[in-house]
Amino acid sequence: MGKYDGKHLTGLVGPLVIRKGKKGQIVSTKADKVKQTQGTKDSSSMFAKCSTFGKEIRDDLNGLFGKNSDGEMVNRLQKEIRAVMDHCYDKETKTFHFNEYSFDRLQGFDFNEKSPLKNTLWLWIQPQVQISNNILNISLPEFIPNEEIRFPDDASICELELIVGSYGLNVGYHRAIFYQAITIQKDQIAVPAQEWTFEVPDGCLCIPAIGLNFYKTRGNFQTNLNSKIFNPAAIIGAPISPGTFVVPPRISGPVYWSPMGVKFPAENEI
Repeated sequence: MGKYDGKHLTGLVGPLVIRKGKKGQIVSTKADKVKQTQGTKDSSSMFAKCSTFGKEIRDDLNGLFGKNSDGEMVNRLQKEIRAVMDHCYDKETKTFHFNEYSFDRLQGFDFNEKSPLKNTLWLWIQPQVQISNNILNISLPEFIPNEEIRFPDDASICELELIVGSYGLNVGYHRAIFYQAITIQKDQIAVPAQEWTFEVPDGCLCIPAIGLNFYKTRGNFQTNLNSKIFNPAAIIGAPISPGTFVVPPRISGPVYWSPMGVKFPAENEI
């Protein structure tokens, strides 16, 4: 309904929309209601699913980047997830078919493209990730810090942090584990080989990620040097364990499975 303020008429008047502009009133026609096809509805539904799932991943791994991701990170991750889901989706049955390697394209995804992890943690000491017999294994070889980690000029300490996001896509459950933080001194002779293991359920998508935090020290004080333009953190793998995921019983402690608000069912779970 249009409104008259004593000088101007604004609002909806029949098929017209009248509003104030800098140089006077602007008149336009009311937009017609667009009828969605089944294809556009399906596309919109897939976009919403991928968006929700992407947010769960970001929230689970947020401890590695916080406010220091690049401005396009959300869209970049959404694009990668959408590509996987479109590839694994069966339009006829409206179900998803994932295998161990379905999410491999997420490996190496940087949360800040201005400082890729591989430019700071050299390629030959990249973490190895594999699943065998329901055990997720993540390992790093022994390395010499100042030769194989690129320290910023003022930094003397690096904290290498690992977080693992775990997902039962078929039923829409997830959990995140902050497992280990290794403190590495710039002048340290060598960092011993590291190995971390997790027991994972059948049909579990595992997304481990590593972040590097650098610190400048002065006396007993430490200043973090990471920023919006320097925050090396990336996904280092995304394998799926064989089988069908079933929600494990909740156990005491801070780590448990919780609903995601979205699921990607397999054909026998409709």
